[in-house]
Amino acid sequence: MSSLFGSLNVARSALFANQLVLQTTANNVANSGRSDYSRQRVDLVASLPETLPVGQVGTGVTVAGIRRLRDQFLDQQFIRAEQSLGEYEAEQATLNQIEALLGEPSDEGLQASLSRFFTAVTDVASYPQDYTTRRAALEQAETLAGDLRRVSSGLTDLKRNLESEIRGKVGDINELLQEIGRLNGQIQTVVVAGGSPNDLLDRRDQAVDGVAKLVSVSRLDRPDGTLVLSLTGGGGVLVDGTTVATLGAQLSAASDDYYLTLGGTAVSVTGGEMAGLLHSRNDADGYVKYAQDRLDTLAATLIEQTNRIQSAGAAAAGLRTAASQYAVSDPAAPLVSAGLPVGVTVPGTVTVFTYDTSTGAVAGSATITVTAATTLNDLAAQFAGAGLSASVSGGTLSLAAAAGQSFRFARDTGNLLPALGINAFFTGTNASTIAVSAALRADPNLLVVGYPDPTTGVVAAGDNRAALAMAGLSEQKVLGGGSASLTDYYAETIGVLGARTATANRLVETQTLVTRTIQNQREQVSGVSLDEEMIELTKAQRAFEASAKLVVVVDELLDTVVNGLKR
Repeated sequence: MSSLFGSLNVARSALFANQLVLQTTANNVANSGRSDYSRQRVDLVASLPETLPVGQVGTGVTVAGIRRLRDQFLDQQFIRAEQSLGEYEAEQATLNQIEALLGEPSDEGLQASLSRFFTAVTDVASYPQDYTTRRAALEQAETLAGDLRRVSSGLTDLKRNLESEIRGKVGDINELLQEIGRLNGQIQTVVVAGGSPNDLLDRRDQAVDGVAKLVSVSRLDRPDGTLVLSLTGGGGVLVDGTTVATLGAQLSAASDDYYLTLGGTAVSVTGGEMAGLLHSRNDADGYVKYAQDRLDTLAATLIEQTNRIQSAGAAAAGLRTAASQYAVSDPAAPLVSAGLPVGVTVPGTVTVFTYDTSTGAVAGSATITVTAATTLNDLAAQFAGAGLSASVSGGTLSLAAAAGQSFRFARDTGNLLPALGINAFFTGTNASTIAVSAALRADPNLLVVGYPDPTTGVVAAGDNRAALAMAGLSEQKVLGGGSASLTDYYAETIGVLGARTATANRLVETQTLVTRTIQNQREQVSGVSLDEEMIELTKAQRAFEASAKLVVVVDELLDTVVNGLKR
């Protein structure tokens, strides 16, 4: 009602409202250093007016609520920017580690090791009778094999580390999802009761930002204050009110891929750190698998090509014994289907010569024939017929010359010797297993330099054709369907990885700028400005003082009315 008591009620409402403004402003100032805090404002509206014959008169001020200052559009933009940045940063970290493992360009990288090996083999061709150059060539071969194994081991460790990191991130995501579910329940209780759970909303938004950094998600806010959080692209619902799903991570043995599961079902991830980690771990183009595959192809080709030359070449002395390093799955099965790492070409032949060790003269020769039906047991029988002792054990073939004799091989048209790994230069099948033959390490004189005459078996003095052929592998087009040499192939690998790393660095730099820009825009809306808070504080202070003065004035007027009547 319009009276002095009505005026007193107006003053009372103003005191309460401005006291709340002062407290809210003080809370903003107290939390000004927190990046996860959204500044708050008290919403004041005029109370319902009183209608008089002369018109309406105001009845004071009412607090409509205390709200956070947030821009949902900017929040959504920030989530998308964070998802992209997280993905790019994860990929960049992986590529930088691969580059560090390869160590290119440097004097300690694989490229330098390849170059030094082929240079050392060239020296053998230049000085075919020199023991020192043979020893040096084998030392360089061991260094190259060691570098290949080191890088391969590093890539395998990197893959395992990525798997561990994926599992760790899944655990982090599940913890954040549980927190969002709990906060959903608390927020709903406050909202239904008519309150403003601003601090709870800040905590939940912080948790949602944390999830978005790790995995691509979309959110849907409901009127009761809860939200629904789902994987982007219809991958499944992660949080719905207080119901929370659990993410998992599994390895597919068939594809050697790591993938995420939701409720036991595989789901795809389109952004966030998790997407970057999964790409780095699973993709065959430009990441760990690419580097491993290229390295294994390089090592396998190096093994096959050098073994092809070594097995059918002539060293300073003939062989006394030789054994295959690659075991067949079944000695009675055809070699073409026996699971050898290098294919056998059929039909094919290989000539074996035996020599008198005292004179070096050719003692005999035989031609070993390989057909589509030839088994390892068949080969043993043929070698036995050629004057050698031959036995099969554990899927491998062992050969030995008769007393006082040695043997050499010539013109292997069926690729039999490198397929079995007989008289090999390198052992192993890929970058993780490559090593210099133990026989060569023990006796460098077994390193071939020339070739026996395929008809007579005689080794010409000073023949260096085998050493030249081995040195020529540096430039011979043996990879990519005859389009690339070993050095070309590795250079291409480095080029692809370098280009991918440069792209990743650029994307991270650009996306970091975008994310910071959006974050700054969010700060302008939600961040606490001490200058603005001081203005609000001063306004509330003056309004409070004026309201208090109004109470004093009304009190004096009431005193005049009451006490004046007594007189």
